[in-house]
Amino acid sequence: MRGCSMLRILFTTLALVVGPGICAAQAPAIPEAVQQSIRNRVDYGYNVGIVVGIVNPQGTTYHAYGRKRIDTEETPDEDTVFEIGSITKVFTSIRQSSSDTLVDTSSPRDTCSR
Repeated sequence: MRGCSMLRILFTTLALVVGPGICAAQAPAIPEAVQQSIRNRVDYGYNVGIVVGIVNPQGTTYHAYGRKRIDTEETPDEDTVFEIGSITKVFTSIRQSSSDTLVDTSSPRDTCSR
């Protein structure tokens, strides 16, 4: 359960720190505080690897740290696919980050699954 709580804290932190930058349409940049949080989570063993991305009208940027899997030294990148515990966390973080997101959160739920 500790991992779930930490993941919620991370997504909330990302939404609060990164969200305002997305709304203001600034050139994308991963804040140093977020990068440090990612390094800490990997270094302390909470996650094997983490990739965070920001997309806005000026472009896209990514920050990756750690490994793709526990049994490899291969580093993650923007194309790495991680298994996540619950997809609702992703949509919750998107919803909290901005009312003007790339995902139309006002669409009926069944249109998203097609």
